Amino acid sequence: MIYFLVIFGLFILLLYFAAKNKQQATFVARNHFEIKVYGENPVEVLLNMGKRAYYDVEKDEVISTEGLSEEDREKKLRGKMNFFSWWLWERWGFRWVSIVFPERRLLKIKIKRKRIKEEKDDEGNSIFVIFDEDDIETVSIRVEFERPVAVIGAEDKGRLAHDLVLNATFIVTKPVLWATTWHVNFDLLMDAIRGAVIDLVRDKSFEDILAMGKGRGSKFSQEIITAVGGNTKEKFGVLPTDVWVVEFRPDRQASNALKAGRILKLQADAELEQAKVNKEAAFQRAQGEAAPVLELGAAYELVGSVAPLVNAERVAANMKDLKGTLVNGTVVPTLPIGGSPAPVPPPPPTPTPPGSSGP
Repeated sequence: MIYFLVIFGLFILLLYFAAKNKQQATFVARNHFEIKVYGENPVEVLLNMGKRAYYDVEKDEVISTEGLSEEDREKKLRGKMNFFSWWLWERWGFRWVSIVFPERRLLKIKIKRKRIKEEKDDEGNSIFVIFDEDDIETVSIRVEFERPVAVIGAEDKGRLAHDLVLNATFIVTKPVLWATTWHVNFDLLMDAIRGAVIDLVRDKSFEDILAMGKGRGSKFSQEIITAVGGNTKEKFGVLPTDVWVVEFRPDRQASNALKAGRILKLQADAELEQAKVNKEAAFQRAQGEAAPVLELGAAYELVGSVAPLVNAERVAANMKDLKGTLVNGTVVPTLPIGGSPAPVPPPPPTPTPPGSSGP
């Protein structure tokens, strides 16, 4: 019994180191895939995306498991694996490659790496520079990945040249096509994004570019994805899922014009606000001055009998257009507002001197 346990332990240890060395076995990291080859021909894709997706051999395509029942999902993910192999794969991403190494092995890919660096030009202005880094060789390839894209000197409709730095996220849809035909050449994807940006900017004015926005989900982002998506998926086996502008540096002439425009707008806004204040103040003064006139007009309109009681001086000051007749210090309108002509009151009776008798 002890002898058996020792042999089993050594076997497990052998598999572990073989998997760590990516030779007879492998541990496939989550969100990665590896390809088993015989000679130079791919024989199996080891795709580890948890329960999110599986690999369809006939289509050479990564297919989502969304919408499948638990039973159907496990069938698609498990494929032809036995219980023990499925248990190891589900927990640790462990897969057996072959004992006939190196005839049967994992495909190795040399990946070119580039970086975007910010430097100063001769005049001290910040510029973006793309430079190469050392290549890396690997058997493990990411299914979903993010890459920066620098577009230098993209000319707009007005021939102004702008620099843009974008981030783009991708998902590999055809692993064999991407790894064996194109050798995980990120430059191809970057060139596709760069070309779409240049074409988009060429047909837009500087103002139109600013109006499109630059964040995730912006109009700029949507138009780039639409322009690039179908082409990269069919040609390279990779689909862009999002593209957005991280930094936009307009042409110096446009930048100066933009700053000047913002200053002018602030000045115009300040002048407009002052005009609103002046208008409101004038309106308040006019309301205050008009109040007695409005009050008098209401009196004439609603109660015609009040008219004879209005003081002549007030009428003369506030109702210059009012037509009336002055009788004993009282203005009597000829035609009150909303009423009929008011009768002229009779003159007061002549006082009778004391001690005299009537006629």
